[in-house]
Amino acid sequence: MIPTPKERSDTRAALIEAALDLFGQDGYAAVSTRALADRAGANLAAIQYHFGGKDALYRAVIDHLIEVFPSRLDFAESLLAEQAPRLKGNPEALSELLHTLATTFLQTYLGNAQMRRIVPFFLREMIHPSQHFDHFYAAVPGRLHVLLTRFVAIVMNTTAEDERAILQTHALIGQIVVFQIGRPILKRRTGWDDFTPERVEQIIKVLVPSLQRTLGLPVTEAAS
Repeated sequence: MIPTPKERSDTRAALIEAALDLFGQDGYAAVSTRALADRAGANLAAIQYHFGGKDALYRAVIDHLIEVFPSRLDFAESLLAEQAPRLKGNPEALSELLHTLATTFLQTYLGNAQMRRIVPFFLREMIHPSQHFDHFYAAVPGRLHVLLTRFVAIVMNTTAEDERAILQTHALIGQIVVFQIGRPILKRRTGWDDFTPERVEQIIKVLVPSLQRTLGLPVTEAAS
């Protein structure tokens, strides 16, 4: 029986979801095509049919992530561009914008169930870049880094090309990323079973003022 277009589409999507999980958990080299097909509930030949092989499936996962992130980045870029005229020399406005950007990111990064599946793959690609890293970097992490560096550069009264601003941005990102990387440690230390919305808010109330103080900005009332 010839599969219908919907069945073909469903199989392709299932393979991408399976690859997102397995590549994120075990890394590219450790995952076999048999394991990918089994996780997706598909025939082994389906990987070749839909993608042409394991490497092309890995690239398809990256393309899938690139489709997921832009709306969040678009929002942040628009907000920064809109508020840029009033930010320079205005620490209160800078602090308020940092609170908005950080809160929006943290609620998505820590509280979204789909994001929890994405992060392991994302981090593996950061730590062990594949041949597709340049493509991924330009669309997601590089774009995010540049956006945040523009904000930090305004705070530091310099340009986004200044290495000091780039390094400071990297340090800020590290303060955020550790909450996802170190999730098992934090859950063990606090006795939390999960990052519920209420617990994400607790993290935000601690982390956002820390980010503001790191940049020498006043702590906003909303963050205190």
